[in-house]
Amino acid sequence: NGVSWSSPRDITSEIYCAGCADRVRAAWQGSFFGSGHQLTLRNGRLMAVIAVKYFRKKKSGHLTAISSIAALRGNGSAPAYFASKAFMSNYLQGLRHNVIKSGLKIYITDILPGFVDTDMASGDNQFWVAPPEKAARQIYHAIKKRKKSVYITKRWRLMALLIKIMPDWIYNR
Repeated sequence: NGVSWSSPRDITSEIYCAGCADRVRAAWQGSFFGSGHQLTLRNGRLMAVIAVKYFRKKKSGHLTAISSIAALRGNGSAPAYFASKAFMSNYLQGLRHNVIKSGLKIYITDILPGFVDTDMASGDNQFWVAPPEKAARQIYHAIKKRKKSVYITKRWRLMALLIKIMPDWIYNR
């Protein structure tokens, strides 16, 4: 509900997430967990279940999870990463459907960022790279407005639409 929140703290360096571009983190993650995508799926789902159970007891709450624009469609450059993000977005949608039917005031927001200027976002084919501050501002406003899903930054809505409607013969080039 935001009343008991402490001030935000940057925990980026403490998170070992799927698709991490840092070689040391990626190697550690790979050897320790077998697959960063397994970690994303298992822990993301587990945290969502725990949160929704807690909110059901309270009869209200707001779960926010960050997936990715990658959730929209598979890609050969990192199939497991794209699949893990699609799983998370679809899982959140299923949870949302479930809690809506319960009539409780539980909100679920799926954050789908495009490229954000972080250590994880590295590569040559990036465009519309958002400063972290801008991304954080838009995420904050989406949570306050209890949005179901939001693309970060807003212009990624256009790209999402194109990704969804693009025929395979163009997408697979």
